[in-house]
Amino acid sequence: MRDYPWPGNIRELKNLLERVCIMSDQITIEAEMLRSYLEFDPKEDVSSPAFMNAATFKQAKSDFERAYILGKLEENQWNITKTAEAIGLERSNLHKKMKIYGIEPKQKG
Repeated sequence: MRDYPWPGNIRELKNLLERVCIMSDQITIEAEMLRSYLEFDPKEDVSSPAFMNAATFKQAKSDFERAYILGKLEENQWNITKTAEAIGLERSNLHKKMKIYGIEPKQKG
C-alpha cells in the first residue's frame, strides 16, 4: 500500500476499504485482496458487474446484495437453510432480504 501513488488521496483509500468490505465475504482483509482492487479499473473492465455503474453507494450496495443472494441461492439449489448458513445469515433475515429484493423462492418439484 505504501508503493501505491494514491491519486485520490484519502477519498480513494476510503472508497477502496468500502469496496473491499462490501465485496468480500471474509472477516480479515488480506493484502492480496487490496492489491487486486487497487489494480482494478472499471473503465477498462468490460465485464464489470452492473452495480459498479450505480448512481449511488446505496444503490450499488443494494444491487450487489440482490445479485449475491441470487447467486448463493442458485449455488445451494434454492435451499434457504443451506444458503443462510453459507452466507452467515439467520433464515429469517434471508427471508426478509428476499422479500425486500422481490426474490421468490423456487418451488421444488
